Amino acid sequence: MPRRLAIPLSLIALTLAVFWPVLGFDFQLYDDGINVYNNWRVTRFSDANLLYFWQSSYDSLYIPVTYNLWALLARLEALFSPAQGLDPLLFHAANLLLHSANVLLVFVILRSLKVAGWAAWGGALFFALHPVQVAPVAWVTGMKDLLSGFFSLLAIWQYIIHAEAAGDEGKRKKVSYFLTALFLLLAMLAKPSAAATPLLLLIIGRLLLGRTWRQLGREILPLMALTAPVVIMTKLAQPGFHQVWQPDLWQRLLVSGYALCFYLAKVVLPYKLTPDYGKTPQVVLASGPWLYLTIILPSACLGVIWRKGRRWLAPTLIFMVALLPVSGLVPFDFQQISTVADRYLYLAMLGPALAVGWGLARFGRKRVWLIFLTVICILAAKAAAQVWIWESSTTLSTHAVQVNPKSWVAHNNLGIVKAEHALDAEAMAEFAASLAVNPNYADAHNNLGALYHRLNRNQEAEHHLQKALDLNPASYKSAFHLADLHSDQGAYEEAIDYYRQAIAAKPDFVEAYNNLGLILIKLKRPAEARELYLQAVAACPTHPMLYFNLARAEAELGNLRGSSSFLLKAIVADPEFAPAYHQLAHAFRDLGDEEAALRYEAQARALGFSE
Repeated sequence: MPRRLAIPLSLIALTLAVFWPVLGFDFQLYDDGINVYNNWRVTRFSDANLLYFWQSSYDSLYIPVTYNLWALLARLEALFSPAQGLDPLLFHAANLLLHSANVLLVFVILRSLKVAGWAAWGGALFFALHPVQVAPVAWVTGMKDLLSGFFSLLAIWQYIIHAEAAGDEGKRKKVSYFLTALFLLLAMLAKPSAAATPLLLLIIGRLLLGRTWRQLGREILPLMALTAPVVIMTKLAQPGFHQVWQPDLWQRLLVSGYALCFYLAKVVLPYKLTPDYGKTPQVVLASGPWLYLTIILPSACLGVIWRKGRRWLAPTLIFMVALLPVSGLVPFDFQQISTVADRYLYLAMLGPALAVGWGLARFGRKRVWLIFLTVICILAAKAAAQVWIWESSTTLSTHAVQVNPKSWVAHNNLGIVKAEHALDAEAMAEFAASLAVNPNYADAHNNLGALYHRLNRNQEAEHHLQKALDLNPASYKSAFHLADLHSDQGAYEEAIDYYRQAIAAKPDFVEAYNNLGLILIKLKRPAEARELYLQAVAACPTHPMLYFNLARAEAELGNLRGSSSFLLKAIVADPEFAPAYHQLAHAFRDLGDEEAALRYEAQARALGFSE
């Protein structure tokens, strides 16, 4: 087999050999529900839902390219497997495919930077199999890191082509520069931390391609301007961070220095990897006087490299600069859990990959290659073991608690798993453990309150749910659970207020609209229910249940034709929504159209509806 085929095929084969188990893994409680399987704008495919992610942020994130890809995968999954509920297989397969593509792109980039063939193979293999790459690959929500990395690597590759095109290759230079800008924009729209990519192009252009500062000014400044609107949109999507203490600038420098040292240590010694290191700014700043060394150490390393080995400055800067957006210099939401996370290393691993490639090219004697292959085997074995930790929420949360017993998020997630399996006492213990570490963790109060409600321990339920809402007034889940609690107790006016609070916090909260509307109908206030459902379908125009209940409100008002029209809209939103066909049969029978009634009754039965 020719080397030009042997190298890429071996890279793909080795990547698949380590990561293939993810194809059988489940969704995770870590954000997969919010982003994918409980996100009706993803699971109910429509042009309107695809467009929504371009028009607005979702869950304080503006990543429309990623959400659109998730929606397309959900649509494909529904076509191949129309059973109820999403199967995670296709999502994990997409992650594995993206990672494999990125491995090949790293190889192509190293070759474009004149790294010899097998040395470039070694660098790409280091990128592919390092254990820190497991988190974004094995986690469905990690697709945003993989997808953003994919487009960033494409942008870097095209910029190298642009920079190295001869002066008379004008068309080629223009096309490659246009593609650089396009891929950079897509990377930003997949995950905003790609804002560091223009700086990576600057480093590569200046240190590796010999571009002049004037050339770089003409090339990089327009790319930075291109990313500015996405940065602004992201900032508007996150106007403030609930429960996140924001340190002063000098403290952020210390946090950032700590993060860079932490990441370097994980690259050199990938030991005790976990999704939640608990390194909040408060924890980092309380580390003691040695913390000041973390700002001195990176600076000293750069100084030594500058004086003794300037060739290694580029991979060092690539590693550091790629991490800057998530190093703590600029506050971000996840810092309420941890400043550092393995997935943030994904694109930054291009720097170590380049260093490994150069090292093998320069010192690649048999002994060096033997050492390298030994290290790679160790890393691959560690990565293969780490992959299985992500098999389910139970395995992941259990591991997270073992590595970091103070992980209130992992304790909370374990509690959710236990509650889903009706292990109520164990669930309470986990929620209590979460609150023992962080008494102000609103999610744990919310989940404990919901569990108490299910067990009819209503006084305790109300205490924890109200505490959650006090801690986080934007917690639509807590407001919703409080509304359900009061509704079950017959306190309908209080329930109405809490449902409205939930809707105010989440304007597309379908369940809250439905429950509130049904209470209004029950209280003989169908006109209010009608207005509410009109508001609901304006916010959520593709959800059939809202049209179905709007039709019910119209029927309560005696408007049968209006009721029928909304039932038809429910069918347009979901042609397999059997209750709408059944109700249409009743509506047309009341209107005296028996033929239409029989037709819709037959369709309802064909879809499996039974009274």
